[in-house]
Amino acid sequence: MPKPTPEELAAFAKHVAAFIPTTPDELLQLIDSQETAIIFLGKPSCSYCRRFVAKLFTVSLNKQLTIRFTDSSNKAALKTFREQHGIKTVPALLNISQGKIKFVYNSKLSEEEIEAFLSA
Repeated sequence: MPKPTPEELAAFAKHVAAFIPTTPDELLQLIDSQETAIIFLGKPSCSYCRRFVAKLFTVSLNKQLTIRFTDSSNKAALKTFREQHGIKTVPALLNISQGKIKFVYNSKLSEEEIEAFLSA
């Protein structure tokens, strides 16, 4: 996989800056507390993540959604969380509600499909 360009990294950083940074421990707390949350798991070095985050960013603006972002670059920190919840790859979009997690890995989702997933 080719290294991302500085422009691609800057665009990724701009998009995730609109999201709330969330650690793996905070993810577990969100689930345990029965809160509702939308989480984007991804990393700047992943071309699929960079493509997906641009669409998610647009959806979050259009629908005024609060999105949380967990950087998956540190695999060790996320290992337990990913194993517990069967999350195999990134980008992953998680919709947490009442302690239950729905997730999707498909970076090819359109903005409309992302909206549909988040409202289901």
